[in-house]
Amino acid sequence: MDQGATPADARSPINPGSFVVTNRSVLAIAVPMTLAYLTTPMLGLVDTAVI
Repeated sequence: MDQGATPADARSPINPGSFVVTNRSVLAIAVPMTLAYLTTPMLGLVDTAVI
């Protein structure tokens, strides 16, 4: 085996490398998803009230 070779799975599309997960990055995804989840039933109530 070549001494300078790197493992095949070290930098692949499946494993692009490590990244830092912060509270801000999690909340940037979670807050809009939570708002969408909560407003969906309210849309149904408004539709029912209009009809």
